[in-house]
Formats: sequence, C-alpha cells, structure tokens
Amino acid sequence: SGTSTLFNILTAHPQVRGASRKELLWFHTVDDRVRCDPPGTRPTSEEFGEYLGHFPRLANATVLTGEFSATYVHCWCCPEAFRRLLPDLRLVAQLRDPIARARSRWTEQKLFGKAEIKPGGFEEYVEKALPKLQACMERADGSLEDEVRCAAGSNTLGLSLYDSAIKLWLAHFPPSSFLVTYLEQLAASPQSVASAISRLLGIEDRQYNETILGKKFNARGAYGWRTASMLEREGNSTAMQKLYAFYRPHVQNLQSLAAQGIISPLPASWVANWKL
Repeated sequence: SGTSTLFNILTAHPQVRGASRKELLWFHTVDDRVRCDPPGTRPTSEEFGEYLGHFPRLANATVLTGEFSATYVHCWCCPEAFRRLLPDLRLVAQLRDPIARARSRWTEQKLFGKAEIKPGGFEEYVEKALPKLQACMERADGSLEDEVRCAAGSNTLGLSLYDSAIKLWLAHFPPSSFLVTYLEQLAASPQSVASAISRLLGIEDRQYNETILGKKFNARGAYGWRTASMLEREGNSTAMQKLYAFYRPHVQNLQSLAAQGIISPLPASWVANWKL
C-alpha cells in the first residue's frame, strides 16, 4: 500500500537509485508463486544473479538501491532467503487499516473482472471467503510460516493479516533493520515517513519539496482511506462485524509489538477504531 508514493519520494533522493522497475515481484509474484522454496537453497546463485541484474551497478558506496515489491511482506520463504543472500538488507513495510485495505482490494479486483470475485457486494464476498481463511488459520496452529501462507493465499482478505508476516520477518532480521510505517501517516505527513526511512537507510535526511510530496494521494477515496469506523458510517452488517472480530486480535498483536518498541506506534485512528 502506498508503494508508488514512496517510490516517487525516495527515488528523488540523490543517494537512492531504483531497480529496473518499481515492483520486480521477483521473489513472490502477485499470483502467489515464489522463487525461494526451499529458502535454504533457493534462489540458487545463478538465479540470484538474475535478480541482481535488475539493479544498477553502484560505484559510490554512499548510494543505495532497492525495489518496492509489496508482495514480499506476505512471502513465507522470503525472510530466510533474504537473510541468507542479503544479510545487511533494510526493510520497510507500509500498512493500511485492515478493513479498508480488504475493501479496496475487493473493489480493484471487481473492476478488473477477477473470476474469484463473484457477483454481489463486498459483504457477500466476506460471508463466502472469510470462513475459508479462518479454517486455514486454524490449521496453521500458530506456525508463522503457515499463517503467512494462509494470508498470501487469500489475496483480498488475507493480506490484511500483518502480525504473523511481521513476526516472521523479525525472526530473521533485527528490529533495527525493519521499519513499519502506515498509510495514514504517509497521508498526513509524508515528510516524516521519508525521514524515518532515511534514518533506517543511513542516508541524508532530505527535505522534499511540495511538488514531490504532492504526488501522494490527491484523492483519498481512490486508495481506500476508509477505516474500521466505516462499520458505524456504512451500516453494521453481520459480515462486517465478523470481519472486524476476525481482524481485531491481529491488530492487537501489532499493538503489542508497538508497545514493546519493536515496531512503530499504530496511528491514533487505529487505536480508536479497533478499541485498543
């Protein structure tokens, strides 16, 4: 969420050079195919060389490169593979309110005519899809890798489950290498998000002009800026109550990580809307 905005901001920094395209999706594709299974041996050296070929050669040690693939957050084998191949990696995950993200994704898939999105509204979709995701999470029985697999396999609802994915990444990378930001924060103060990322990367904290920062979300509705409070504003359907109840323990887990100082504090809107 918000990767295009971060791409526009960060690639304007003189110490950052992007890959051949914004989202390589090389390790984990949008249709949930991975190139890191098993993570102890894949990708191979030859395969990894192909991946590195997407990045510019850097002659200056103060210049960094990277990519902006949102799919990697919910890639069950990426944390171990990245740790093996790129131990000094710095990672940024940007989160959106779970219900807002799920509804936005459903709307996008509906517009694109995806087969898995049947006729009907979002609430009808939740009634059909949520039980399958719940059953998968129950079978995972606390395994982080299996929970992340469940989330990745449910593109619309599952990718709003952030806690297991973040914990899996933190099992392989220290908190000092992993920054969690939030879409609400990016909307309200893009400069503060850019500054936090600059500190993580160890590059100059550049003050961006309004032209660059203004490329963010000029129309909030286009990026699903509605939050869990939509339950009050748009009707309190049984399906939405079920979805809220399903997501809430996972948001509480994020709040626990934030309280321990492991990830950034959750936005005030999350704390209020999710009754944390």
